[in-house]
Amino acid sequence: GFKFKVDVFLPTDRNWIFDKVLRRADYITSCSRSVLEDVLEYVPEIKKKSVVIHNGVDLEEFRITKTYINSRPYIFSLGRFCDDQKGFDILIMAFKDIVDRGYDVDLILAGDGPDRRNQENLANLLKLNDRVIFFGNANRVNVVLLLNGCEFFVSSSRIEPFAIVNLEAMAAGKAIVATKVDGTPEAVKDGVNGI
Repeated sequence: GFKFKVDVFLPTDRNWIFDKVLRRADYITSCSRSVLEDVLEYVPEIKKKSVVIHNGVDLEEFRITKTYINSRPYIFSLGRFCDDQKGFDILIMAFKDIVDRGYDVDLILAGDGPDRRNQENLANLLKLNDRVIFFGNANRVNVVLLLNGCEFFVSSSRIEPFAIVNLEAMAAGKAIVATKVDGTPEAVKDGVNGI
């Protein structure tokens, strides 16, 4: 009787190894109800041994009261620049509308990855190169400083099993604007702690 637990993630495609591991697991956890429901479509017999345990954040990190200083107020977003999952293109295009309406605010995007150049090109194409700041990778302290200093946080993801960054924004006491996808509505309640 070897017992093991499997943390559920959403597979990119169904395969027999994934199914077999889930069926043989004694207990299965998922980071969100959304992810678990997706997996249950493929392997419904695991339902009775599955539970959702949402991700969490270390609140001690958010005792820092210093803020990131920018020349203008700023909107903040954070994530990996890989394909279009994080929806930074959507955010940059929406930000163009904010700038065109005359708001004197910047957009700071923290993170890095292979899609960063595409997002920089989009910002340049929209003539936002002086208003969209590509911060690069941010260590844990910088994430807190950037959250503390922003006007609000945006999660523009197209796919998001459960965005820990939204919890981090909450821990920093920031308002959140998030796309209503996957596990995000499990943390961001429209009109309660975000939009």
